[in-house]
Amino acid sequence: MSKPIKPFRCVVCKERFTEDDANKYNFFRATKVCLGCYELGQKMDHREWCFGKRDKKNEEGTIIRWGHDRERVECKVECPDRRVCAAFLFVRKNGKRYRKIDRLRDKVAK
Repeated sequence: MSKPIKPFRCVVCKERFTEDDANKYNFFRATKVCLGCYELGQKMDHREWCFGKRDKKNEEGTIIRWGHDRERVECKVECPDRRVCAAFLFVRKNGKRYRKIDRLRDKVAK
């Protein structure tokens, strides 16, 4: 059996991905970045990469580290990751914490 064709390459880690990987949200064609790199980026400090994070505020409510804000011009127009960033934000619903990307991946896995 032949190996699957891997036409996509992550611009961050250089790993190659298949069409099936893209369909399962393991690789994002629009940004050419893989899930693993985005998850690492989400764990990075705000100063390194604001991806998948909310604004960080001090006790007075002043923003001390910028995060995702779909109305902010930096997010809406300038950010190369603007199409996927919001899917990585943690949200609470019915007392449970989740990310939209995890729900999307669960749907295609079934």
